[in-house]
Amino acid sequence: MNTATAASRPLQILAVMLGIAIAALFVAWVRVEPAMPADAAPAPTPRRGTDAPAPATAHLEPSAPHEAAPAAAPHEAPAGPTATAAVLFGTVKRADGTLVNDGYLWLDQKQASTASLRRGTFAFPGVQPGVHRLTSRIPDEMGIDREVTVQAPQTRFDIELAPKWLLTVNATTPDGKSLRESAPELAGPGQRNLRALAFAQPLTGDLVSSRSSEFEAGLGRFRANDPFFGRDAAKALPMETLGVLTLPPDQAVHVALLLGGTLIAQQPAAPGQEKVEFVLAADAIGGKTSTVTFRCLDPNGAPVAGARVSMSSGSGMSSGPKMVTDAEGRYTATKVLPGRFSFSVWHKELRMPPLETEIAPGAVVDLGDHTMQRGVELEISFAGSGGAGSASMYWLDAPRDSRWRSTDHRFSEQTGPTAKTSLFPGRYALLARGKSGVALLELDTNAMPPQPLRLPWTAPASLRVQNQGVATFVQFEIANARGLPVYRGEAGNRGDYDIPLPPGDYVATIRGSGGSVTKKDIRLPASGAVLTLP
Repeated sequence: MNTATAASRPLQILAVMLGIAIAALFVAWVRVEPAMPADAAPAPTPRRGTDAPAPATAHLEPSAPHEAAPAAAPHEAPAGPTATAAVLFGTVKRADGTLVNDGYLWLDQKQASTASLRRGTFAFPGVQPGVHRLTSRIPDEMGIDREVTVQAPQTRFDIELAPKWLLTVNATTPDGKSLRESAPELAGPGQRNLRALAFAQPLTGDLVSSRSSEFEAGLGRFRANDPFFGRDAAKALPMETLGVLTLPPDQAVHVALLLGGTLIAQQPAAPGQEKVEFVLAADAIGGKTSTVTFRCLDPNGAPVAGARVSMSSGSGMSSGPKMVTDAEGRYTATKVLPGRFSFSVWHKELRMPPLETEIAPGAVVDLGDHTMQRGVELEISFAGSGGAGSASMYWLDAPRDSRWRSTDHRFSEQTGPTAKTSLFPGRYALLARGKSGVALLELDTNAMPPQPLRLPWTAPASLRVQNQGVATFVQFEIANARGLPVYRGEAGNRGDYDIPLPPGDYVATIRGSGGSVTKKDIRLPASGAVLTLP
């Protein structure tokens, strides 16, 4: 190393630190000016041949329809000279003018660059100019779901939240005790399975179960009285309170008490009503639990003793030192709450097939024998993703038994430019996404390509999912013309969103409550398409 290079290195480090400090001060300046009116926002310097962006203000009405997204790619830049990165910032206020100091904002379904709203302000630095979708998760407030046009170098977007109606949901036993305290099945993460949702009409039966602990369905949002929900739990609630529903005002609802997707009880609530009370015996929960058993064999048909087992559902993952197969290779779980469960079983180099199934309430379920196989190592390279690379894999050799389907296997480049995993042998569909595009391919572990596997990135087309017509809750799967699954989702009367996929022909299979199944053909050109649910 020569002397000149060594001498210049401290100056280079100082320059980098100075650049970071300037960026941090700019974002801090945006945040400490929450009271600044929109028309007083600092005017950006207009670029030659363009106009400076005007501040934008949004008032969110409770029943305002969602605006349709353009068919072009969601980050299409405006015409004119090459656009540079922009900053989107603004304030979030309630209808009474008070600033919102808690909650999260997302841009294009991505988490905001800051963990939460601070002093009622938000800022997204480094945004590509164009049309973006702004959504939110704010405790006890109606959600934000709006499109905003971002122009460089900065765009201000101030938001006034829609009016809302807060309805407290209590659940107790006849002697006045909290139902959650009286039902041991709801201890720990299991309490997430018990929730209250509101619907315009009473439910006629159980809902399809969800893989999400938040179970986005019905009207408004439900904030559970649950310490596992992080910042939302800062608003302490009495033990007998199951949670709080944030609802559109001036609309009567039917509140359903649900254990996963299983309907326990329901009753109506009038607009402005402060509380709804459910009084149930503790065995109303215990009577809905099930016993689940299965057996693991090695490739020679011998029992696999001591295999570690995990079962995961919307309430989280259950695993521990006692969750192992016995000397006969059998595992039995008792007091299992109803819902959809995925299973992961491993013993040294052996793996169980990646499967999931529905567990009905109050049942004794024998899931049969499963042959474990030696895992196949796979390394995926996210080179060319453009950043934020992720991938989902679906096992294509799931048994024909209608009880089972393959569960998805997910990777991302958050821990590095490559991701490694051990797969159960067989064929897989792999769909990867990144800022630069999407990639879809079929893999067979019997003929693995050279590793790390490099993905064939291509320009994506946008499939807009519209689910405002879903009265309750549905599951749906999208497969290409060859039958390769590319996406699995859930929807329940929520905001529209976009799925980037390779252009082509697809089929959507939609499963609703009561066992209904609907199939829809999708032709997805490069300009985009719309899938309307249900």
